[in-house]
Amino acid sequence: MLLFLTAFVCATAVLFAGVPNACNIANRIHIENGREPNAGIAFMPELIVMVVLWWGTGAGIRYFFGLPASLIGLLAVSALLVILQIIQARKSNREYALFVAEHAVASANKNRLEQNKDAEQ
Repeated sequence: MLLFLTAFVCATAVLFAGVPNACNIANRIHIENGREPNAGIAFMPELIVMVVLWWGTGAGIRYFFGLPASLIGLLAVSALLVILQIIQARKSNREYALFVAEHAVASANKNRLEQNKDAEQ
């Protein structure tokens, strides 16, 4: 039971650390397609798969090396993945902010050109 709870907590932490990055990517796609940037993610299917994967990996390690090794392995790999997700999310936030700023300038220029065409007619 301890292994399953550890796997659940670790998988949840890794998944939620990646949420900002996933939302930024989806919002960028929304803006490129002319929609409002209000993307979200459905994390429950991924959470179920990740918990099973984490638990199965931990059970395999426990079978060969024992419970302490499996818990340490799960925690170490999860900590590494959370750190990597946070680094990626920070990078994604900066890139998204630049993309939004560039898109706002492009939209303003496009609107200005349309207004000039309307004024000429």
